[in-house]
Amino acid sequence: ARLMFILTGFFRCLFPMSQRPLLAPASETAPVSFILMQRAAHARALSRLVKPTRRGDIGGMKRICWLGLIGCAAALTLGAQSGQEPPWQPLFDGKLPINFRGYKMQGFPFNSWAARAGVISSVPGGEPRDLLIRQEFTNFEFSVEYRLAPGASSGLIYLVQEGPSKATQAGLKMVLADDAGNPAAKANPLYRSGALYALLPAKAAPLKPAGHWNEARLVVNTNHVEHWLNGEKVLEFDLQGEAFSNAVERSAFRNLPGFGEAGDGHLVLEHGGAGVWFRQPRVRWLPSPEKKDGPAPALPAN
Repeated sequence: ARLMFILTGFFRCLFPMSQRPLLAPASETAPVSFILMQRAAHARALSRLVKPTRRGDIGGMKRICWLGLIGCAAALTLGAQSGQEPPWQPLFDGKLPINFRGYKMQGFPFNSWAARAGVISSVPGGEPRDLLIRQEFTNFEFSVEYRLAPGASSGLIYLVQEGPSKATQAGLKMVLADDAGNPAAKANPLYRSGALYALLPAKAAPLKPAGHWNEARLVVNTNHVEHWLNGEKVLEFDLQGEAFSNAVERSAFRNLPGFGEAGDGHLVLEHGGAGVWFRQPRVRWLPSPEKKDGPAPALPAN
C-alpha cells in the first residue's frame, strides 16, 4: 500500500489533473508559486515515506532518486504551464471541418473537398475551390501533413485578405508540389516545394515521393517568414526586405495593389485541381513585440 501511495504521488506530479485544456486561455493556468508549493509538498511526503534501510546510505540514495524524479517532473510541468512555449491548437478534429470554409464562400465546399477519417482531401473532378481557415492569423506558426498525387501541385497560402477572385492573388503561397512529376516544378525552381510561389526559390527539400506523407510548417513572426519541410528550413525572408520587394517588382504581382503588405489574414489550403490530402492541421500563436503574453485568440471547439 505504501508503494502504491508513492507511485500515485509521483504520477500526480508527472500528470497533474489540473492541467489546462488545449484551448483554454492563458489566464486559467495555475500560478507558478502554487505549482512549486504543490511539487514541494509531494516531495516532502515522499521523502518521509521512503524509510532508511539497515544501510543508511541506501535509504538516502532512494530519497535522492525520488526527489530527482520529482524535480524533473516539476520542471517539465512548469515549462508547459508557464508559457515558455506557446501550445499547439488543432484545427480539425478528424470529423467535422467547422474551422474551414470555401474561399469567398460562407460554407464548406463539399463539391471540392471531403473530410473523413482524419483527412481533408480534394474531390476528384470537383470544382477547384480553395479551402480557407475561418480564423485570421498574425504572428503564428502553422503545421500540416500533406500528400500529393503524382504530378500534383498545391500550396499553403497565408496572410490572405479576401477580395481577388483567386487566393493566390490575395496572399503569399508556399508551394507544395510533386517536384519530380509536376511539369512547372521541373522547369522552374520558383514552382518547386518550399518556394514562395513565383517569387523566391527554396533550398532542395528533403521530400518523400508522391503518394507519401510530408510535413510542411510555416512561421510568420511580424516581418519575418520561414518555410519548413520535414523539419528542415528551406526558405526565410523578410516582408519588408530587399529580396522580397525586388522579387515582387520583377513579377506579375507588382500590378496588384498592396500585395504582400497585409500584417494578418487567413490561411488557405490550395486545391490545385489534382489530388491533394491534408491531415493534422494545427496552429500556435507567437508573442508579438507589442504584447509578449496574454491569451491566444479562441478557435471554435471541434
